[in-house]
Amino acid sequence: MKTFTLMAVVLTAAIQTQTQTARPIPKEEQENKMREEAARAAAVVARTPEEWRRIRERERAAAEAAAKQAREQKELAEKRAQEAKRALKKIAEDRNASAQQRKVAKAKFEGKITIGMTAEEVRQAWGPPDRINRTVTSRYKHEQWVYGKTYIYIDDGVMTAYQDSK
Repeated sequence: MKTFTLMAVVLTAAIQTQTQTARPIPKEEQENKMREEAARAAAVVARTPEEWRRIRERERAAAEAAAKQAREQKELAEKRAQEAKRALKKIAEDRNASAQQRKVAKAKFEGKITIGMTAEEVRQAWGPPDRINRTVTSRYKHEQWVYGKTYIYIDDGVMTAYQDSK
């Protein structure tokens, strides 16, 4: 019984201390706080139909742009493949074409590179290089085209060698 009475006294003293030190919040301030919290929640959750329409339009436009870009890339790839097929067919039919010319035409058709290709043919097959290192002398122009970890060597506009690290 003494323990129970002692606990009641301690609790009563704690409640009195808390009520004396805590500042009562005016009703107007409480209402303002509640309005602010409600406005923040509404701004996050609720959007007007016009805002949702704009969001959908932006998403639709982004999807259409991505689809258009994919179509253009596909058309470009198909165009390059057709050009390569025509070139390969022309060279294959040309009895005067050398084995090197046939080899270059076949590599172009497959999107590969081979020694003997011109710089333009290499660029068509692999795209622009990441970096070009040049050496120019009075006798020749030597370029090293860097594609990631592969190095293509171009001398006077013709691919003469390549180096890769695997």
